[in-house]
Amino acid sequence: MFLIYTDETGKDLKKGKDGTYRDGPFFIYGGLTFSEEKIPVVESAFRDMCKEILDINPFYSEVHTGDIFYRKKQFERVSWEQSKEFFRELLQLLRKFKIPLIVGLVYKDATIFKHDDTGLENLYKISSAFYSFLTAFDFFLLEKNEFGLIIADNIDEGERKKGDRSRRHWIEELSDISNLIGKNRGVKLSYLFRRIFFEKISRVKEISFEPILRFRYKYKSQLYSVLDNVLYIDSYYSILNQMSDVVLFLFNLYLEVVASLIYGEFTDISFARVYPASLPEDMKRWQETRLNREVGYLFSLYLLSINQREVPIFSLPLMDIFLSSFSSFLKEVSSSDQISENMKLKVDFLNYVGADLVSYLFENALVGFVVKGDDVDVFDYEIVKFSDLKEVKKVIEMQTKGT
Repeated sequence: MFLIYTDETGKDLKKGKDGTYRDGPFFIYGGLTFSEEKIPVVESAFRDMCKEILDINPFYSEVHTGDIFYRKKQFERVSWEQSKEFFRELLQLLRKFKIPLIVGLVYKDATIFKHDDTGLENLYKISSAFYSFLTAFDFFLLEKNEFGLIIADNIDEGERKKGDRSRRHWIEELSDISNLIGKNRGVKLSYLFRRIFFEKISRVKEISFEPILRFRYKYKSQLYSVLDNVLYIDSYYSILNQMSDVVLFLFNLYLEVVASLIYGEFTDISFARVYPASLPEDMKRWQETRLNREVGYLFSLYLLSINQREVPIFSLPLMDIFLSSFSSFLKEVSSSDQISENMKLKVDFLNYVGADLVSYLFENALVGFVVKGDDVDVFDYEIVKFSDLKEVKKVIEMQTKGT
């Protein structure tokens, strides 16, 4: 049996005054997946790592990744070098034990979920990540011919009323879709996840919910290997949920930088300026056009090349020039006054940790996302290995253009 320890990242759905999302343009739900025999060994190694590098015991102090990254609160005395070394050590540990990361994600500016009611539109977006996570986990389990249990962080626990909740109580409350929408047309994540999970295990005939999103294939959308109960736990008491929080934070950071390379802060800095001057102008133009189409995948290859790791064969001529141009381009980013200091920090971080992160993702990450189906208001799933995803643009384009 497999146990998946889940968390979420990127749940802020409101843009700031600068037109960007505080926690990146993606919402991601999922986590690290363990076979039973690996749990005590990996947990022990993680605990030792936290003690040695961060000088904390995660059994008594919760590991908040954002606090480590920005060196706040109990981690304010941790140096930038120690912070990066901690993340690298964890990623290499997960690579050694081949621990899968299974996630569902949604691009926050997706247009395929458009609705006049902002609350319902947000609900559909977040729902799509939950749906695709559950389907991806079931897909993984069916491949392994195993069953799996979800161990979920109690997100938005403050929204719950005091007292125990029976399954019957939850079913009655969650049947009303208005209970899933919070203040300012936001989403109650814990309510929504429970509602979708109950919907997906409808093989228990007493449970009957109208689906929040309609999918093209009814039986493909059901769960067959996920156990029909979720263990909810406060992540303070779960070291493996804290580990999932770390990896999800890093994955989200990577996606944010790639999305900025394609559509955001970096687009005013010309890629063409970093190409070798000896190349003919028409070749430069061709390269820049092609590069903008493949930028997410090329960025992954660049990060892999830092470790001199073999990279997948790619049918792009002059690959070495493109990869070296990324190095020059990112140096230009670091010195540009057009880029926010926070984004420069993230680029610097990926220049140091990115090779370890992308190597781990290429080998172990399974990504699910919802795409437009054949008919109006009907959807389907894409479940892909990160190594097959090629580029973040695929997600963005399929969720904004419906292709």
